[in-house]
Amino acid sequence: MSNIKPKKSSNPKSISRDNKKTWVIKLGSGGICAPFCEERGIVALGWQMVNSQLINTASKEILWDHVAKVCEFYNGDRRKISQGMGQLYRFGQECKVNDYILYYDPPNKAVNVCRVTSAALYRDFDLTNDVDCWHYRKVEYPVKPVPILDFHGSLKGSLLGPRMSFWEMKNGKIGDSPKRGRIKTEGSRHQ
Repeated sequence: MSNIKPKKSSNPKSISRDNKKTWVIKLGSGGICAPFCEERGIVALGWQMVNSQLINTASKEILWDHVAKVCEFYNGDRRKISQGMGQLYRFGQECKVNDYILYYDPPNKAVNVCRVTSAALYRDFDLTNDVDCWHYRKVEYPVKPVPILDFHGSLKGSLLGPRMSFWEMKNGKIGDSPKRGRIKTEGSRHQ
């Protein structure tokens, strides 16, 4: 055993990529909420009736009970309650500052890449606007939107994804790491 310690980065602001996650969000049906979010530098979920403090701090069991109680539109369907609770829990507690969130913007046929810059918050602005964006995170856009056709087929499928609002992407697949997902470039064999 050596007493040599690994050298620490001389840049205190450096961020390890190993613990960052990639998420995908749907900003409303057909991307209807994208303009509202982009104008304000946020990404957001609906679920107005769900207590934001519970999203950020409650155990899955407590959040499940709350969602079951306040989301009457689930009509007691345990599977739907679990899916809704899971999305809210991931958004509030598993997604972290400096993680990336991708979303598809259908009118522009592009994928936007955002970096999370805040904890999950509850909307207290533009309350006269009836857009269904309540639980939000502030984001920055480190790159320009990427045309959806530039993404490899399996990655594109994961971005267009399931009938959910918020999910993790790994290996270019739902529930896996983006290391294997590829963006097509000129001369790429993956076109």
